[in-house]
Amino acid sequence: MIERVISSVLDENSYIAEIEGTVYVVDPGKGAAEFIKKRYGNEEVFVLLTHCHSDHLIDLPELKIKAIYMHPEEKIVFETPELNFVSYFGLDQSQLSKLKKFLTDEPGEHWKVLHTPGHTPGSCCYLLRNRYLFTGDTLFERAIGRTDLPGGDPKKMENSLRLLKSFLVNNPELVILPGHGSSTTSASILKENPFLNF
Repeated sequence: MIERVISSVLDENSYIAEIEGTVYVVDPGKGAAEFIKKRYGNEEVFVLLTHCHSDHLIDLPELKIKAIYMHPEEKIVFETPELNFVSYFGLDQSQLSKLKKFLTDEPGEHWKVLHTPGHTPGSCCYLLRNRYLFTGDTLFERAIGRTDLPGGDPKKMENSLRLLKSFLVNNPELVILPGHGSSTTSASILKENPFLNF
């Protein structure tokens, strides 16, 4: 079962799933650590970051971390306050810099990574067991992520949307879990999202 925690910071969605004894957290925004502590105690968690804007990782320093995965091209955002906006949300870059448990390989057998740059250089979507697609700030029910922030790229976003549209067309039963807003399905997002009308 996948559980959602809606952050008090920009209504960001954090997702928590327990799979075969491992707790996975996609984008630990504000409130995720408290939820995990209440549900799982002092359990180590596996963190997957769709991108490194601080509203999506504000609770990262509060977690007991087994490993963190982000796309290699997102490392620059993670390490640069002017790109991750930590100061806007009460974090200090030193709190992130001390975190060392990073994976260099993809997250494991249950997960597939789709690199979808545009919102940030290393933005990615995570496919879980061919059933759930976590889209971060790349794709929402009726919108897409901004490309006018530092590190954004409209052309790369266009290419990512083409990749995602093809993927959704070929996987019509997927549940789409975005970084903000409501969950949806492949079929619904293809019908309702005007940015996929090409």
